[in-house]
Amino acid sequence: MGKSTSTTQSVSQSAPPAFQMPYVSQMLGEAQRLYGQGGPGTYAQVVDNGAGPELNRSSIAPFTPNELSAQEGLVNSARTTLPEVADWTQQGYADALKLRDPSQNPYLPGVIESSIRPVFEQLTRSVLPNIRNEAVGVGGYGGSRQGIAEGLATSEATKQAMDLSGNIMNSAWQFGNQQANNALQLAPMVQGVQTAPSEIIGAVGAQERSYQQALMDQLSSTYEYNQRLPYLNLAEFGNYATRQLGGMGQSYTEVPPASTASQIAGGALTIPALISALKGLFG
Repeated sequence: MGKSTSTTQSVSQSAPPAFQMPYVSQMLGEAQRLYGQGGPGTYAQVVDNGAGPELNRSSIAPFTPNELSAQEGLVNSARTTLPEVADWTQQGYADALKLRDPSQNPYLPGVIESSIRPVFEQLTRSVLPNIRNEAVGVGGYGGSRQGIAEGLATSEATKQAMDLSGNIMNSAWQFGNQQANNALQLAPMVQGVQTAPSEIIGAVGAQERSYQQALMDQLSSTYEYNQRLPYLNLAEFGNYATRQLGGMGQSYTEVPPASTASQIAGGALTIPALISALKGLFG
């Protein structure tokens, strides 16, 4: 009795729908193009004070006219008026320190002179004439007694004048010393006036640089985003292009023809066919 075997082979094939294939091909082509051109570049645009054409592509508000006017006024003041104020302040500070020395006060000699003038006027107009009149009255004019009296009177007047001068000098020194001490307390303010012009110009420059940097940062970010945009679009496009939309597939089973023995064993033959098959087997 003959022996036969059979093998069943199942084959399944699937693919995107035909209408989807052009988009997949387009995605792969764009991916190959982007891969071949290299990565995104870096931003190298230089912005001039925020007033160039790049400003039109920025959402950062430029300086308003009032702000620009205020900045210009501060800078002009720092370059013209404030240096003069600084010079005046420095000169006043130096003069206040000089007051420690009364001899540096140009008005002090006049004050002393006006203070001691009445003393000597009284000596010459009243004291000495009285001494001489007395000497004449006693017949001793021109004598030693008259000379001694005039000498004592002159010495007393001179002493009074020196006391007055000393008191004035002492008062002037005390006043000058106090003023100098006050001036020393103002030293930080004087220093601030000296550095104010540079600080103002530096502050305005910092505002301008901060604005320019913000503008550069935004433009750089926008530029880099635009450089990445094709890749982002491709990823989004690919996401849709390769999405499973049901697919088109086919599945079938290949079964080789069965042998006669197999057909007999499986009861697949009718009686006439069976007789015919047996004749064929046994001649």
